[in-house]
Amino acid sequence: MRMRLLATAIGFGAMAIATAPLVHAQASDKSDKKREPRRITLSGCVERGPGPNEYTIDDEESGKFRVSGGRIGRYLGQRVEVTGNLNNSRLRIGLGLYPTPNAAGQAGGTDPVKSAIARQPGGSAGGTGAVSLPELHVRTVRSVEGGCG
Repeated sequence: MRMRLLATAIGFGAMAIATAPLVHAQASDKSDKKREPRRITLSGCVERGPGPNEYTIDDEESGKFRVSGGRIGRYLGQRVEVTGNLNNSRLRIGLGLYPTPNAAGQAGGTDPVKSAIARQPGGSAGGTGAVSLPELHVRTVRSVEGGCG
């Protein structure tokens, strides 16, 4: 009885050891597929972004993207076609107080009309919820016929 139990345990142990590489290979295949960056192509005019050394491209089909790499600054004001990897690995959270600490400290002593104008998108009070553009890391750049307006 004990010999049969021991033989069964050894059989299960051998089977577990034999199938372990297969399970590991399947798990690594899935992780490799998840890591592949998404490659896209955009066509549009290179424009200066909100900060220094930041550039954007507004593609008619895909929308506006922040672009970096590929010496994209050389093509400022030109129509180009870029191919690159969509970089969505960064988690960005915009934090801030609303209203600003200064406005809260004034205890309602501000003009409500000026406050409403400042809260509008693009107004002087940034507030929370700013939308950041998707980022494309450029691999290839090619000049395209046509001008930028």
